[in-house]
Amino acid sequence: SMMAVAGGTGASAFLPVYLRGARGASEGEAAFSVLFLVIGWSIAAFVASKAQERFHATFVVQAGSALLFTFALAATAVTAFELPVAVLLATLFMMGSGIGTITTGGLTLLQGRANPTEMGRVTSAHQFLRSLGFAYGAAVGGAVLFFVIAQQIDDVESIRDLLGGEDAALNEAAVASLQDGFVWALAATTIFTLITVISAFKLVRNRSNYPDPSVLVRPV
Repeated sequence: SMMAVAGGTGASAFLPVYLRGARGASEGEAAFSVLFLVIGWSIAAFVASKAQERFHATFVVQAGSALLFTFALAATAVTAFELPVAVLLATLFMMGSGIGTITTGGLTLLQGRANPTEMGRVTSAHQFLRSLGFAYGAAVGGAVLFFVIAQQIDDVESIRDLLGGEDAALNEAAVASLQDGFVWALAATTIFTLITVISAFKLVRNRSNYPDPSVLVRPV
């Protein structure tokens, strides 16, 4: 779950800056753009909880990880080729769907292995790791973004002003550097999603250790 959150949210934390600086979006449009990933996450979390009534949680996690990795690659390609913003937002929605599927299924797997007295600690640990995912993803995405920008232009203050919510006019070199930086930030955080896929499919080896969620006793 930590790798999924890091890979899915890392570069997207800087999506409003990218849309305003490189795509000419208004402040309102840029702010609204972050909702697509969140909406996908929320919907998928509900769908994944229902899917676990028919499928083992390991399968749900694997499906979510494959979905996340596929559309993380797609988002990188869409940005690199400067396809319409609507296409980018659609890929972010699907990335959010992957995250929601993974985190819901992952929590079920952890709770399935825990004793009833450990449920609180297991759930808290899962939430903590998700929080670390936000931090690690944003740190890596931001580091790569500004590293690439710094290699192409001398003054990055205009980009920092955008990050702070200020209106800043960017010259062509700054726009190009922001475009390249966001592409590389997406590519870097996609590595997290690859780790997620590898980890998810390793669950197959130990699937017998995880009880089927459909047979777990749930409180009424």
